[in-house]
Amino acid sequence: MRTIVFLVCGLALCAGNAVLHGGTAATSAASDKTQLGGQLQADWVVVHDTRENAFSIEVPKGWKVSGGTYRLGVNNPRFLIDMMSPDSGTDLRVGDSAVPAFTVPHLGAPEGTRYSTGVDWGIVARYLLGKDFAVTYAQGRFHDTCQDLRLKSAESLPPVLSPERQVIARTAQGEVVNTTAAGEALFRCVANGQELAAYVWAETTLTTSNFSVIRNWGVTGLVSFLAPRAEASQALRMLDHSARSFTLNPKWTARQAALSRQSTALVLEQTRQNVAAQQQRFERMDAERHRQSMQMDDIINGVQWTVDPATGQHHEAPLGPNPNDFYNPKTGASVNSTLRPGDPFDWHNLTAVPR
Repeated sequence: MRTIVFLVCGLALCAGNAVLHGGTAATSAASDKTQLGGQLQADWVVVHDTRENAFSIEVPKGWKVSGGTYRLGVNNPRFLIDMMSPDSGTDLRVGDSAVPAFTVPHLGAPEGTRYSTGVDWGIVARYLLGKDFAVTYAQGRFHDTCQDLRLKSAESLPPVLSPERQVIARTAQGEVVNTTAAGEALFRCVANGQELAAYVWAETTLTTSNFSVIRNWGVTGLVSFLAPRAEASQALRMLDHSARSFTLNPKWTARQAALSRQSTALVLEQTRQNVAAQQQRFERMDAERHRQSMQMDDIINGVQWTVDPATGQHHEAPLGPNPNDFYNPKTGASVNSTLRPGDPFDWHNLTAVPR
């Protein structure tokens, strides 16, 4: 099967790709009309995203179209365009708003848990190459529609939207690198007694650095179809045509870039506050451990820490069975006694306090 070229932005890291590839999409679609016009048994109409006016795309005329832009968070827009033929026999899909962002499992984040950055959320899951994600996604997408879903082939393909490896940032600590892999999966299944072909193409990108254990990844490209086996080739050509025509609205792209900058600043500020709060907790814990250690030393040495209410000064007083401690400022003597040992002006009553 030929590779489907398609752009779908799901993560902030896709914003740059959207700008780079968005301008070529319409040209590719126009050229496809010329090259494939005799093969495609469909007229095409342009539809626009009705939710945020984020994109336009060509869809088969007369087909039922649904979807738009959906947000899993401020910095996490997702695109979905679902096209159903008039006889409901063929379903073409570009993108999927239900696919979240992912982070690779690490200490404190076991696989399957949900995590939050403060403005977005995602799922902790091991990284899947494009081919492996295509297989996993197909099993979920077509499970309820098809019976006896069987994998016929799965292949790795060169990435289309991004280089296989790209340094996206250089910091004093090291480099931040994107690694991208693409692939496709073809299944056979049965529905209503008819044999169907189910297809998925996916591209995934893993973001890593040499100074952090955190590794994030996302699905940066995703298209799929379900069609009668005899019409699979035509369904693939139609899906390819529609996907190539996908074009982002430059005004929306600019708005999203501004939102991304704002949300990134918010995350950084929240991270700073969290680090400061954690540091304060560590300092309180350290101070408590030190106090307990000093208290144990006092018990071993037979003394206790006290304060003179008259002067506010602290003194070590002998630890004893009697209820009162007294201190003589003139002589510097401290005693543990039931009764005041002398003149009240000379002997001050002490109060036990923690160190």
